Amino acid sequence: MNERNEESYRNSKKRVVLQGLFIIVLVFVLACIFPVKTDLEKKLDPLYQRKFNENITIVKEAAKNYFSASKLPKEVGETKYLTLNEMYNKKLVTPIYDSGNNPCDSENSYVVITKMDDDYRLKVDLKCLDQSDYLIVHIDDNDYCQKSTCSKEEVTKKPVTNKTKTVTNETKNNSKPAKKEPKKQGTVYYEYYTETIKKVPYETTQKVEYPDLVLMCTYRKVTRKTKTLYSVSKLDADTYSDGFTLNYGFVLEDNVPATTIKLLEVAYGKDKFSLSTYLSQRNSGVIYNYGYPLESAIINVPSTTSTFNNSALNSSQIRSVEVNRTTNYKNVAIVRDWDTPNGYKFDYRFYVNDSLIEKAINNKTLKNYYYSYSYGDIFFVPIRFKIQYDVVYDNKLKKECNKLSSVEKEYILEEYYDYQTKYYDKVVIKYKTVIERSEKKWTTKKNVKGYIYTGVTKVVY
Repeated sequence: MNERNEESYRNSKKRVVLQGLFIIVLVFVLACIFPVKTDLEKKLDPLYQRKFNENITIVKEAAKNYFSASKLPKEVGETKYLTLNEMYNKKLVTPIYDSGNNPCDSENSYVVITKMDDDYRLKVDLKCLDQSDYLIVHIDDNDYCQKSTCSKEEVTKKPVTNKTKTVTNETKNNSKPAKKEPKKQGTVYYEYYTETIKKVPYETTQKVEYPDLVLMCTYRKVTRKTKTLYSVSKLDADTYSDGFTLNYGFVLEDNVPATTIKLLEVAYGKDKFSLSTYLSQRNSGVIYNYGYPLESAIINVPSTTSTFNNSALNSSQIRSVEVNRTTNYKNVAIVRDWDTPNGYKFDYRFYVNDSLIEKAINNKTLKNYYYSYSYGDIFFVPIRFKIQYDVVYDNKLKKECNKLSSVEKEYILEEYYDYQTKYYDKVVIKYKTVIERSEKKWTTKKNVKGYIYTGVTKVVY
């Protein structure tokens, strides 16, 4: 019985050992088939690096092609800056993706080209999700001369003529070799600086719409006009008879209500206006001009200004002119003449100063003018009327009531409230990209991480 238990114990012990060995072998096999993530990343790292190098090369070549001779910085130290997003907008490159098919940062990735003393320095900074880095290349002027028309002066070196010097044996034997001075070794320093790209805020305004409830008006379309009318009457040179009523008629365009016609001014006498204008326009728009006894519709006057001037009364010799029996011209009512299309009329009369006329005749500053066999000698009485009137159309227009002119307000048909689109200037904050350079520094190191080489060196002994 004891032997059987002992054998069973030994068998169970063997099973435990075999199970342990099986688990160890299984773990080893799984580790070989499925490596840990860090090992996988190490194996794929060259693939990532190759993809990133391809991307940064694409951006570099696109930038070199874009910065042609006309777009290059002109002065030493001047830079031109271009973000990856701006390169997208200019169709210089297609969207850049990293090895994980994630888009690279188009706002913080950029290219910047700087004018150096003898060449151009192009910096390409690419920031992606899996990797971020930059490269700097120096581009000779000749690279851009191939893209545009430019030339450089050729420097012709003079040929060096080898001179033969004859040395005698005596001189050769007596000469001693010159001692060479040891060459001084200097320390080479390289000039560097750093760049910091910042987003600087600034204020600007933009138009913002909003609805506003305003008082609106419907009104007639109207045009206010003025017109100058000239009239001439005659005074008997023997009796100086005056004070009889004359009817004056004129014609205007369509759509003029008689109630809108106002008499603005009445001027009389040859010294109150240009006689040449008066003679050329005195019958403009006139229908009739008669009194009692009946006079002709158009009074014949001399065609020359000097002849008319010699026989025309001045303003001091005409005492007054009444329109519709009043000298208060603002209250004059001008009415329609229904016998004439678009005709209007008013009455007027004039009074003269006899003593001043007598004095002018004696002084020979006023001369009689023989008018006709019926009327004999006369003097001319020139008069000018200036009127204002409105042409009112059937068109109905709409406008904000507070924007109507004083004339338009007289023809309002309706007032009502309505919403209108208004605008106000809203202050907004925007950002612009600014590149700030640090002060230049010198170092003996040829490549300094995080710094940009200016291409300038110096040797200190």
